[in-house]
Amino acid sequence: MDALPPPRRVTLIERLFAALRLDRSLYEEASVNADSLGQAVMVVLLGGALNGAGLMHRIGDAGIWAGIFAASLGWLAWTVVITLVARVLRLRREGRSLLRPLAFGTAPNVFLVLVMFPEVAQWVRAAVVVWLMATTVVAVQAAYGVGRGRALALALVGFVVYAGVDVVLSIVLGS
Repeated sequence: MDALPPPRRVTLIERLFAALRLDRSLYEEASVNADSLGQAVMVVLLGGALNGAGLMHRIGDAGIWAGIFAASLGWLAWTVVITLVARVLRLRREGRSLLRPLAFGTAPNVFLVLVMFPEVAQWVRAAVVVWLMATTVVAVQAAYGVGRGRALALALVGFVVYAGVDVVLSIVLGS
């Protein structure tokens, strides 16, 4: 009997493009496959580095590191907020991860490098925010096994909570 060939390894670039296309199978696979964590983290770091590169004209050489730090912290905070909102709404993940799908969901951040061009910066940021909401909906669908409407509701409530915390922290920290 012939042995089956090993499964084909999916590259980071393939997963990045699948995430950008909102390919639900990627998000579902990431929610159950712990081996995808390395590539998921790489997507977060790449998006952060490119966001930081786009900010270098404003904040100098620290831009890339600031972008990576902000992307990493933002991903973890967003995961916590979505998890807490889901608990309030009594949603269960049934052993699925939310962390990995939401990491792949940060893929649109790669386009933030374009904010280095002031003429398009506002449009790019707006498009990326909308795209990030869409990737969050797909990630939530994959992790919680819910329909699009319920996933959208969870993402929108999460966004309001996240934005509210951001406003409070800005006031408290005076920034």
